[in-house]
Amino acid sequence: MLFIGEPLKEYIATTEPDGTLSNQSFTGFAGDVAPNMASYTQVVAAQFGIPCTIDVLTAVGPEGDGQSDDIVADFKARSLNIHPYTKRLAGKELGIVINLKNTDGSQSQEKVRLDRSNSAFRDLLNDATHQDLATMADGYTHVVVSSTSLACVLDRAKLITLLREARTNDPPPRIVVSTNLRSPNWQMPDREHPGGLSPHDHAWRQKAQHWLDAVIQLADVVFANFTDERSLRGCETPEEVGQVLRRLNEKAEILITNDADPVLAIYDDGERQRCVRVSVHPAEQVIDTVGAGDAFAGTYVAARMAGRDWLAAVECALAIASQVVGFDGAVPRNGRSLVFDPRVLGAPTVPYPL
Repeated sequence: MLFIGEPLKEYIATTEPDGTLSNQSFTGFAGDVAPNMASYTQVVAAQFGIPCTIDVLTAVGPEGDGQSDDIVADFKARSLNIHPYTKRLAGKELGIVINLKNTDGSQSQEKVRLDRSNSAFRDLLNDATHQDLATMADGYTHVVVSSTSLACVLDRAKLITLLREARTNDPPPRIVVSTNLRSPNWQMPDREHPGGLSPHDHAWRQKAQHWLDAVIQLADVVFANFTDERSLRGCETPEEVGQVLRRLNEKAEILITNDADPVLAIYDDGERQRCVRVSVHPAEQVIDTVGAGDAFAGTYVAARMAGRDWLAAVECALAIASQVVGFDGAVPRNGRSLVFDPRVLGAPTVPYPL
């Protein structure tokens, strides 16, 4: 499997009433595709007993940059391999994500702040040739990207080309897309808007929708969030989101999460289109929701690889996501582990194309 994404330095901080931050502390590394989703896919695949080799395609700072060296070591510690085209770029470093807390310790409504002003990942594909793009995904059964991957890499057209070229492989990989929308990602200065965009400038929505639609059309599995899609497209219900995404892609499995409300699963069973709601597992406690969507997506993909049907895969994914909201940070650290209930893991039910 190939995961294309940006690792970040992850911090936790308190948001003061005037908007300033205090008590900021470094907690480790995060990133929606890598390490978050890749890590969950790897761990859950191991629980299912299926072979799963995961490569990460990314860019970080140069050798000798302490935290860039540390994230490479972190990937390896999580049994994630480094794709040969991964870049170590002089003068660049990792981006930053800060998980925000209120003064009482609860999660802030703002959730996170991001700083990618000098992120190496943005330059990942700048000098990639067409031949590079045509061969980067050779031999992989899955290629995973997200809205964050698309928003943050400066040469977005090349990322789309990479995915299109991958679909010509024999056999083609399954393309997995998470539409994880962080509006600041699309407001950053880039080649389309060198001066950046303000939150009140609707051009960021038009840009995000243009590029996301292009990648969704190539996908075999799409993970979306209702709140994100309402912000991006103005959809009033998860069902409306599903209709929009289905018009973009007639065959993909589509999973639409909505925080604690039911997941909407849309899929083609070979005879007709189905649209089903699946209730969310109540979490024992909610401390930090950052990373829960990545855990859901990674677990679902691993469960489908292990032969679970879409419903069993959703149940597995919800069981893991309900644990992830119970600790700070996007991935388990400091000896924390996930519980894999054999009643949830169940037995294989249907073949899944590899």
